[in-house]
Amino acid sequence: MAALSTAVLALSTVAAGPASALTVTNRTMPSLATSIDCLTKSLCVSVGDTPQGIGAVVAIKHGVPGKLQKVKGTDNGILSVSCAGGKGCVAIAPTPTGKLMFINIGKTGKVTSKKEVKVTILDSFDRISCATIHSCELAGVRIVNAVLNHVAVAHWNGKKLSDLRAIKVANASDVTAAGLSCRNSYCVAVGQMDLRSGASPFGAYLLPIKRGKPGKLVRTKASTSLQAVACVTASLCYADGDHAEPAGVVLTFAHNKITKTATVAASLDGIACAGHSCTAVGSQLPTDSETSRSAFVGDLVPVSSGTPAMPYVDLASGGYGSVARVGRFFEAVGSTAKSEHATYGESEVTSN
Repeated sequence: MAALSTAVLALSTVAAGPASALTVTNRTMPSLATSIDCLTKSLCVSVGDTPQGIGAVVAIKHGVPGKLQKVKGTDNGILSVSCAGGKGCVAIAPTPTGKLMFINIGKTGKVTSKKEVKVTILDSFDRISCATIHSCELAGVRIVNAVLNHVAVAHWNGKKLSDLRAIKVANASDVTAAGLSCRNSYCVAVGQMDLRSGASPFGAYLLPIKRGKPGKLVRTKASTSLQAVACVTASLCYADGDHAEPAGVVLTFAHNKITKTATVAASLDGIACAGHSCTAVGSQLPTDSETSRSAFVGDLVPVSSGTPAMPYVDLASGGYGSVARVGRFFEAVGSTAKSEHATYGESEVTSN
């Protein structure tokens, strides 16, 4: 049985925010969880890998992780999962032969099938977002002339890939595709890149995608990196990531423009929304008054209409990397707050 702890989280002392407390439950996962999404408010699915690099799927019911489901044939685990309401989920993973594996997960959270698809050696897909289990968008990167400077997108209909396109990110290298979110036929991909000129060495982008066709790529200010995005309508999304000062940033992306930028003292790696109410997750260094067995502590940040509140600090977490939300219910996955001798492959799920 997964180890269980319940805590009333304290507010971080580094920023102003809500005066209320947040009660969460932490449970140990049987795998290293890298991505999570929910079928219903009581059933979520996490994906990742085992210490041996085997793909891992875990159904989480009422906050309790189920048995580890191993998916063989992946190359260092499963990267991303997206659930289409209560109908099922689709996850993606690279294979050692350079193919892309699609993993179908049923409405009970069990793996039902998998399929390997050929992709060009120049393309690498990292994120998936599904409107239905038969209509998903993918985001990744493409190498052109030995430079990683294109964002690649494609469509998956449950049987084959189509609409493969790539958008060049000018004056950049080492482009990543860190996040992708869709609302009906409208999607936004986010990521970061190294800049070849300018005062800052890195920056970030948002790429709107309409019916599989990429729009105009929008750059953020320099010294910003984006890790995740959540679209709440077909014209409004919230993205989060890092900024030089302070540590975290939340962007409002409306009608294909950045309309609001807000910062918070937490390095952010995930965001999930129910309407304009969102939960962002990430990590920060523990303060002098906080006792933790990890180099970092987990942060849960309420976000209202693009404005982040004061982070709730979870000392039982070593930092969160992904979050899913249905209504007011959320589940976040990340590392456990153990010593440096903690067993690799062990993550934690936190639910409210």
